[in-house]
Amino acid sequence: MQEVGSKIIPAICPLTCDPDKSVRDHAFKTIKGFLGKLEKVSENPALREKYELEIDSTSDTGKQ
Repeated sequence: MQEVGSKIIPAICPLTCDPDKSVRDHAFKTIKGFLGKLEKVSENPALREKYELEIDSTSDTGKQ
């Protein structure tokens, strides 16, 4: 979750100004999803491990 807030979201933010609307739409959707998880972990730190596992499993998709 630390990397989401400090690296991933900042890396995605420039895409919210992309000339292609579909890129902007995906960027906003992704940012909103990550922000939602960060907010939930902030309210309930016990969820941190669950969300980190979800994020890790998503990032492993397609690496084969």
